[in-house]
Amino acid sequence: MGRQRWGPARARWLPTLLSGTLLATGLAAAGGPLGAVRAARLISTPAACPGVSLYPSPGTATASAQAQVSFQGMAAARLRERRISISGSVSGVHQGRLVPDSSAEGASFRPDLPFSPGETVTVRTDFPICDAGGDSATFQVARSPAPLPAPTPVAPAAPPRPPAVQAFVSRPDLKPPRLLVSKAEANSKEGDIFLSPDPVQGQPGQAGPMIVNGEGQLIWFDPMPKGELATDLRTQTYQGRRVLTFFQGKFVDGHGQGEFVIMNDHYQVIRTVVAGEGYSTDLHELVLGPGDTAWLAAYSTVGWNLSSVGGPTDGAVYDCVVQELDLRSGNVLFEWHSLDHVAPASSYIPYNRAQATPWDYFHLNSIDPLPGGRVLLSGRNTDGLYLVDEGSGQVAWTLGGKRSSFAMGPGTEFSLQHDAELHGASTLTLFDDEDDTADGPPARALELRLDPSRRRATLVWARQLPGFLLVLNQGNVQLLPDGGVMVGWGAGTYTTEYDRQGRVVFDAHFPGLTNSYRAYRDPWTGSPTSRPTLAVRAGADGRLTAFASWNGSTAVTGWRVTGGASSAHLAAVGRASRSGFETKIALTGHPALVRLLALGQGGKVIGRSAVISAS
Repeated sequence: MGRQRWGPARARWLPTLLSGTLLATGLAAAGGPLGAVRAARLISTPAACPGVSLYPSPGTATASAQAQVSFQGMAAARLRERRISISGSVSGVHQGRLVPDSSAEGASFRPDLPFSPGETVTVRTDFPICDAGGDSATFQVARSPAPLPAPTPVAPAAPPRPPAVQAFVSRPDLKPPRLLVSKAEANSKEGDIFLSPDPVQGQPGQAGPMIVNGEGQLIWFDPMPKGELATDLRTQTYQGRRVLTFFQGKFVDGHGQGEFVIMNDHYQVIRTVVAGEGYSTDLHELVLGPGDTAWLAAYSTVGWNLSSVGGPTDGAVYDCVVQELDLRSGNVLFEWHSLDHVAPASSYIPYNRAQATPWDYFHLNSIDPLPGGRVLLSGRNTDGLYLVDEGSGQVAWTLGGKRSSFAMGPGTEFSLQHDAELHGASTLTLFDDEDDTADGPPARALELRLDPSRRRATLVWARQLPGFLLVLNQGNVQLLPDGGVMVGWGAGTYTTEYDRQGRVVFDAHFPGLTNSYRAYRDPWTGSPTSRPTLAVRAGADGRLTAFASWNGSTAVTGWRVTGGASSAHLAAVGRASRSGFETKIALTGHPALVRLLALGQGGKVIGRSAVISAS
């Protein structure tokens, strides 16, 4: 493609519990909307393990010093009756407590004290451990890297032309970037659009999760604190209800440090989700599964032998960690480390001894849990996708990169990809950022067909914007129920919807340098608990105009303003249909006090503002 780049069904179980505490010393002395069914040949259920799965997996080389030891495949009640010891080669035998999973399919041992960096942890049991070849297993705690060189100062670039920013009289605290819509056909206006604009540093406007309607008009915006951003705003199902989820936090060296938020349809935060074992939560993905489970990623800086790529034996590298969490208990149900399974030499990003940050050789950016106990992972900097068996953590196949398991047919090669998802038996979508140099090919949204018997990938379709669009990073592809496709162009600032024939039916962009990590279109009903807001301004002729808004409400069809000399005697002084996020309403007379009434279907009052002065 002309690119030149440098360069389980799971078995589960756990340790012995005495009075709520796992006494490893005494024991030692005694001895998931991820829907369609996949074809068995492509995504088959792994062979049953004749034992219990252990996480960190046997042989893991970069476990956290704060790691839980998770046993999956045996109920906690049975684990209490078994002999288990957990000891570190430096820290010695560990005491702690056993915390059952909410599903009762396993439990996690949580040590009272952390493990020591670089030590080997040995787990001994009286039952077989999967992939350990017996009843004992070891894993290694990540060692600290050598100090990195000091960063080279970089002169700030002159800021480009600032993007347009929205402003509202009734909500002066909201200053979201303006979304400029160039096309919005009638058949594309079903469902709302979910974005997470992030103006590049130095640009005006606020970062935050944003919902707009099918015409691009703002419905809801939640500004982030200065220096923070939001990513991956989308709808998911949690405890049987539709919710909003998004990341909020800081952007640090290509990944996130923060938390994921789960918000109900009243825009109330009902819980936050962070990575387990002391890892810092990354911004790329939160996937909610059935039974109060969640998948997310973390980036961990570790020391690693990089001599195979021209680096030191104790070089600083990012180990990408994938976790499945039990949200009720906080237990880690599954954990995968990139350095255990994908060699640094797989990267297309060269190691640089002079760089002042850890080497991001893999760059995990999407997680797609699948039926049958497997999960599809995307490594941006290896140009590869990896189908991983949850039971063993082993890579079942690789698509793309330096060692693809599939022959790549014409038009199927991709690079720096994001948002890889498998649909059905053999259909795969992804966002192909392509080469990040000025003379590289333009970014594309792709659908590929995978033939598991012939191990061949073929191109079904590719979508790209007219002309050249350089997308340095980010982006996603969403298949819509009507056969259309929603594409978020990430750092390309555009959001585009195509119908099933590939015709553009919606197109919009943020002007200037404003990213939106992903873009989705889905139905949404928002009922904020906050009141509608009202502001009144007098014109040069003395006439009053009201400005009405209700951040997040999807039910407002119109507004009525009442006014009078006292709050006890308010009569109608203005009325208007809803027109965008904020509606201007001409008022009659000069009432001293006014109140705003939000109207829903049939003119029913669904919300009231506070009574305010009209002067």
